[in-house]
Amino acid sequence: STFFFSSINSSNSYASSRDVVYDVQKEKFKKIFDILKENDFEIGLHASYNAYKDQDRFILEKGVLEDAAKCEIIGLRHHYWHMGPRTENTLLMHEGAGFKYDSSLAFNDNIGFRRNIALPYYPWVDAISRPINVMQIPVFCMDGNLFPKFDNSQDAFFEIKRYVDVIKKYNGIGIIDWHVRTSYPKNEEYWLWGETYSKVIKYLAKDSEIWTTNLKNIYNYIANKEAVL
Repeated sequence: STFFFSSINSSNSYASSRDVVYDVQKEKFKKIFDILKENDFEIGLHASYNAYKDQDRFILEKGVLEDAAKCEIIGLRHHYWHMGPRTENTLLMHEGAGFKYDSSLAFNDNIGFRRNIALPYYPWVDAISRPINVMQIPVFCMDGNLFPKFDNSQDAFFEIKRYVDVIKKYNGIGIIDWHVRTSYPKNEEYWLWGETYSKVIKYLAKDSEIWTTNLKNIYNYIANKEAVL
């Protein structure tokens, strides 16, 4: 998996009340980052709610997280998928800030591919007559897309499986976005979400034809393939 961390919290001068309250520069996060790196998980940036307003904010947030996690940060996803009113401008800021990939073009309320593309791609910008040089790795499912629409984990699981089967059939790629607090079945508030997540990862693990990995590995695989071509 890729774990996305916010490096700017709600106390920051340009932050929103919707931003996180934790501080990645606290001592306890060092152990978390070390565990993730030791087990081949990726650390990515969970861009703040208002990051889209200025490219320098992306540069700042990326730098703070790199300093805290002691590793290079190449990718991000936006908090609430909030990219502002001019999405292409925000995507161009990712390029200027030095990111290699983004995974933010998704739905808040529905499962599915926002731009109907189940493969990594480089978004085209008419205004500059070229694609943005930051790979878009598409999300098709977020935990909040499924609940409270489903009142049991089996139906929610089959909804995800339906998409996975189609993605597999056409050799596509799809990202599943799940929050830490909702991934644990013994969390009383989110037990149904956690139970569904457990079913999903067990299903993916049993299928040897499905490559389940972090986004950095996906980026590197595609980028290396492009370089050879």
